[in-house]
This record gives sequence, C-alpha cells and structure tokens, in this order.
Amino acid sequence: MMEYKQMAGRAGRPGLDPYGEAILIARGGEDEVDYLIRNYIGAKVEDIKSKFLTDKNLATHMLSAIASGYASSIDDVMRFISSTLGYVQGGFHRNEFLRDLLRRSR
Repeated sequence: MMEYKQMAGRAGRPGLDPYGEAILIARGGEDEVDYLIRNYIGAKVEDIKSKFLTDKNLATHMLSAIASGYASSIDDVMRFISSTLGYVQGGFHRNEFLRDLLRRSR
C-alpha cells in the first residue's frame, strides 16, 4: 500500500503539469474495486522514520557527498544534511550537536 501511495504521489512533473494522475487497475469485480479504494486510495499514509543519521548511514552519505563533489567542507555537508528528513525528524535545534556527530563519524 505504501508503494502505491509513494508512486501515485510522484505523478505529474512539478512546474510542468498542473496535476498528476495515477491509475489502479482492478481485475476482479466490485468487491475488488471496493477493496482497492479502501486499502490503497483511501488508506492513511504510513509513518516513515528516516535512518539517514544512523552512524553507518551518516558516514556513507558524508563520503558520497564529498566524493561526488557536492560537498567540499563541513559547512557544505551541514547544508546537505540539514535539508533531509532525518535532520527534521531528529529535532536538531543546534547545529553544534550535528557538527559533533559528523566529526565523530569520520
């Protein structure tokens, strides 16, 4: 179900299309149509929890950002990380904490 919501949510091209369309095909009768509408289209979106800032993932993402040329300083890495869901969910109110976390994961 989450996969359908994720794909349907990406329908359309931002800035190019006024809206997006997603199609869900039912192969059975009305019972299947009702099931799909109830459990896919009308279902609540599942909560997600970012694993971005775990020790293992943080080191990998830092190295990827640096190796790709996206970041060349700790300030660049901070800008990159502070724009992620993990940063928002982590409740980082002070960048000093994140800077310390980055230094420890080197």
